[in-house]
Amino acid sequence: MRAIGIDPGLTGAMAMVSSNEVIDVIDLPIYEAVDGKMILNTSMLARTLQNWCLSQPYVVVWVEHATMRPDPPRPSIQSVYSIGRMFGAIEGMLAIMGQSVQYVHPSVWKKAHRLNSKGKGASIAAATDIYANASVHLTLKKHHDRAEAMLIAHYGMAAAALATAADAT
Repeated sequence: MRAIGIDPGLTGAMAMVSSNEVIDVIDLPIYEAVDGKMILNTSMLARTLQNWCLSQPYVVVWVEHATMRPDPPRPSIQSVYSIGRMFGAIEGMLAIMGQSVQYVHPSVWKKAHRLNSKGKGASIAAATDIYANASVHLTLKKHHDRAEAMLIAHYGMAAAALATAADAT
């Protein structure tokens, strides 16, 4: 089984993993629009998703379902709109491809990896503990979003395996 984990956002990433290795990981493709705003390059992301999903016999896709925090500091309205727009674009692409999608709140996958109260660097450490080849993709401190995409995918594979085992009984 393969899993794709997506950490949406302007600095987000997407990773495809198997049970024992990171198959591929990319930063979400972003470009600067005419008005100067940074937006998701949907055509590039769609091609990558299509290649990843078609190249594997069975793929589960897990997308982090972030929500606005009720406590300060609250994100700006523009930031919330940008994340919502990106989330919707990813969701739409996967729906058009006929790919089923599962959603996971950050607190759920982070709790499963024991990361709830730890900083972003802890995600890199957790991903390299799980996948021996993860460090090749996590060479900079800013790659914590790549690590989080790997961990979302890993969580998704474990959840899918548990669901399959429960269905078998």
